[in-house]
Amino acid sequence: MQSFDPAQIEQNIIKQKIKLKEQSYNYKINFENIEKKILIDVEEIEKLIIHNKKVIPEIDYRNIKNKLINNEIIDLVKKRGCVVIRNVFEKEKVIEWNYEIERYIDENNYYEDQKEKAGLDKYFSDLQSGKPQIFGLYWSKPQVEVRQSENMAIVKSWLNNLWKYEFENKKI
Repeated sequence: MQSFDPAQIEQNIIKQKIKLKEQSYNYKINFENIEKKILIDVEEIEKLIIHNKKVIPEIDYRNIKNKLINNEIIDLVKKRGCVVIRNVFEKEKVIEWNYEIERYIDENNYYEDQKEKAGLDKYFSDLQSGKPQIFGLYWSKPQVEVRQSENMAIVKSWLNNLWKYEFENKKI
C-alpha cells in the first residue's frame, strides 16, 4: 500500500488527469459535462443551505420498518450518497448503552497505558497513532447488541436493497 503524502497532492492530481485524458474519448466534452453537472448540484446544495433546509436526507426508522419510504426520498439518498436514519433505537436504550460503554471504558482503564494495550489490537495495528485504538470498544456488549439487533438488520437490509446490480445481463 502506497503512503499518502499531502505535499504531493498537486502532482498526483496532474498525473491522474493525464492518465484519464489518455483513456477518455472526447475528454474535453466529457469534462465539461461533468463540470456542468457538479455546478448544478453545488447550486442546489447552496440553495438548500440558504433556505435552511437539510442537504442530507433524513428518514425515521419507523418509515423504513413500515415500508413508507417514497421513491423521491430513495432517489435523494442515492443522489447524496448518504442518509441519516433517526430513531432506530429507543432513547432509553441508547442512554443505557452509552452508560455501559462509559463504565466499560472506566473499568478497563481504556485511556491509560495504551502502549501496553496496543498488542491486543491486531486488526487495527497499522494505525500509527498515539490515540487509543477502537478494537476493545468494538467488541463491548453495547456495540455487539447494536450490530446484532433486529432494528439494525432492518436498516442494513433496506440500505442494501436500494441498489440493484447486474452482471452479464443478470440481476443480482
